[in-house]
Amino acid sequence: MRLPLHLAALLVAGCASTPPFPPEYPGPPQDGKERVCTLIGCGSGMGLEMNVDATLAQLRAGTFTMCRNGTCVRSRLEGFRTDLGRGFLRLEMPKEAGRLPLLELSTKPLPTGGTQVQVSYGTDSVVLKQGDIYRVTLQAVDGRTLGEFRGVAHYKKVEPNGPDCGTCYNVYFGPDRSTP
Repeated sequence: MRLPLHLAALLVAGCASTPPFPPEYPGPPQDGKERVCTLIGCGSGMGLEMNVDATLAQLRAGTFTMCRNGTCVRSRLEGFRTDLGRGFLRLEMPKEAGRLPLLELSTKPLPTGGTQVQVSYGTDSVVLKQGDIYRVTLQAVDGRTLGEFRGVAHYKKVEPNGPDCGTCYNVYFGPDRSTP
């Protein structure tokens, strides 16, 4: 199985940093056998890569909307930090299940023109349900749609520390999954 680059980077980064939510530990083993679990971080959520026909400057002037099952967050994008032609922005989210989800956007220019936008949404696995509907829209300052995505989540179970050592659920949508 080939992991998308940004998800692989998240797993590696989890080794050296604190994940947005503590890993879910199942507690003591039920079968009486002792288990040794590593502490590789893992978070549940959604990853999206979408290609848009816009520059980073055009994106920074526009807006971003992300919805999960009709609950939406909308933000202006002028806060995109720019480094070497790439952009990064962390957005505030309303609480879910008593926790603050993590929503980050990053961009990189495409060699053929336009920009690849990466959306990372992390939350507690108790709020995720198979069949969650995600909708992401990027709009220009004049209201024109720069990019739009709609997808239904089929989360995959991830156990980076092995069975019975914490479980996360993730879904990834690549650039070929854009809404027509």
